[in-house]
Amino acid sequence: MKEILASNKMASFVRDSEHYLGRIAGIFLHIVLFLFFVRFFIVDGGISDGASMEPTIKDNKIFFIEKVSSLIFPFQRFDLIQHADPQDNDRFLVKRIVGLPGETVIFRDNGVFIRPSDSEEYRLTESYLRRDSINTVSFGSAYEYTVPANSYFVLGDNRQSSRDSRVYGPVHRALITGKVFLTNVP
Repeated sequence: MKEILASNKMASFVRDSEHYLGRIAGIFLHIVLFLFFVRFFIVDGGISDGASMEPTIKDNKIFFIEKVSSLIFPFQRFDLIQHADPQDNDRFLVKRIVGLPGETVIFRDNGVFIRPSDSEEYRLTESYLRRDSINTVSFGSAYEYTVPANSYFVLGDNRQSSRDSRVYGPVHRALITGKVFLTNVP
């Protein structure tokens, strides 16, 4: 009789253990799927690589890429964005939007000018640039760029050390992964 009771207790213990282990595995799977969903569809993290966005983003600075709002609201001028490098889709770059679809971006008198399709040209006020910043294009490059539909003209804040739309042209919306937000982490 004692053997039967011990056997029943052991069988009950095994059943309960399997039940709880199954529940724990299910919870763990749900957590992993949730984190996967958040990372790939809502917010992701990154670390800056290089000086092209200085002084705004220093080299090795941690930042977040928010991915949802851009599905609802269009990007705005001066938004910081992350996009796939048009010349190497395995690499991601952080840049600032200066030209919107349909506008013409002009480099003149050490400044950036915008000519919207329906109004007069004006000079951008870029308070985020260092005072000694130089706005140039490389020799032989165009000084005016018209931004096609669904594309954005992007520039690094460190204009002397940035490979941006002056080199690879406007960035198509499909290459933009999201808006960049800085952290207070050094």
